[in-house]
Amino acid sequence: MPFNNRLLIVLRAGHKEQPALNRGCLIASRLGAQIHLIADERPRHQKHKDWLQSYVDQLTAEGFQAQEAVWGKGDLIDNVLAAVRKEAHGLVIKYSDRSRPLAEALYTPRDWKLLRYVSCPVLIVRQQDSWESRPLVAAIDADPEDVDHSLLNRQILKMGSQVAEISQSPLHLVTAYPSPMQSAAREHQTEAAMGLRFRSYCESLCDTLSISPAHQEVAEGPAEVLIPKYCKQQNAGLVVMGTVARSGLRGALLGGNTAEAILTQLNADVLALKPEGYEDILQMLSDHSQAEGSSPLKEVIDE
Repeated sequence: MPFNNRLLIVLRAGHKEQPALNRGCLIASRLGAQIHLIADERPRHQKHKDWLQSYVDQLTAEGFQAQEAVWGKGDLIDNVLAAVRKEAHGLVIKYSDRSRPLAEALYTPRDWKLLRYVSCPVLIVRQQDSWESRPLVAAIDADPEDVDHSLLNRQILKMGSQVAEISQSPLHLVTAYPSPMQSAAREHQTEAAMGLRFRSYCESLCDTLSISPAHQEVAEGPAEVLIPKYCKQQNAGLVVMGTVARSGLRGALLGGNTAEAILTQLNADVLALKPEGYEDILQMLSDHSQAEGSSPLKEVIDE
């Protein structure tokens, strides 16, 4: 099972269509998972509370184990983080905030914050079409000398393989490598040498999962350009990628800029994973904030 048996689904308040719920119900039915629901806005009156309860009742009538995640202090991100800590959810599912362009222009988008700070996998739903039989793309950082990313790459491919098997989708791999830099080692200062390193590394990963060479895209250029372009060409239903592979506390929390840039350009759903041990980093930061009487996590989230 790629996730544990609890899903947290964020509903769009005031909307009839709930793509995140539709996707979550499909996943829950395949995995036998429990469904916890939370609205993307604080319930301010009884009508709002009744609206959320109606979804719980409907899911229960359909045979799902469903319950409401109660709002506490703070905004949506605060409450999702609190719910995940309390219930140990295996996956958070939320519809994309692309309908809020003004808010995204003024503030850090909520989708980005979820990608950065939720310790479990996060699924951002960006379309309503089925994943079945459509390519599933694992987007990795294939620098063979980057130990942190190497560990995360294996997580991405393992998760991608499991989801591809469940959805009966072909698994693809895509990675972008940088232009040769003058500061690089002499043997890496040509495009051919750089490409060979990345391709050899990807081939070794793909051999274990039987990903055919035709489904491997290794190219020079910025990841935020090449990965969305490849996913669009393949009509990918889902992109699995990692966020935050840096060591340290503040560095770990600020390491997801490439993933965020990719997210804004994709039409496919995005499943974002954290490196193993990321929950420990967040706990260390939380413990530090309590000891110092401050809230560095909140300060970083609000940047």
